Amino acid sequence: MLEVGVNSYLSVEDASSYFGGRLYADNWAGASDEDKAKALMMATARINALHLKGRKADASQRLAFPRCYSDFYWLRDHDPNASYVGGWYCESEPPQEVLDAVCEEALALLDQSNEQRNKLREAGVTSYSLGSLS
Repeated sequence: MLEVGVNSYLSVEDASSYFGGRLYADNWAGASDEDKAKALMMATARINALHLKGRKADASQRLAFPRCYSDFYWLRDHDPNASYVGGWYCESEPPQEVLDAVCEEALALLDQSNEQRNKLREAGVTSYSLGSLS
């Protein structure tokens, strides 16, 4: 089950708003809400697995963002609401770039899951065998 702030950076509704203004998002629109939620959770997990600069804003938070950085000048340009805590400049919320990246990764996951199958269907293939697999 998708929980914003626990296993996803944004809700299915928020992601749908993002895709409402984006070209070539047909696979998002055509996916079930359950698959959209799974894609958002997987995309969040992939982004959280990256080696990221700084540290979590709160050690108890489940997700990697918001984050704290020792470099004020970089953060100042990204989050004017950043706070200064114990020598670290901390984001107030996950950056919009992260939310956008989660959406794009979720769409890529949905596109990837059906791409080969859709190509075969469009070519008129009704069955396929490879060795003993069919």
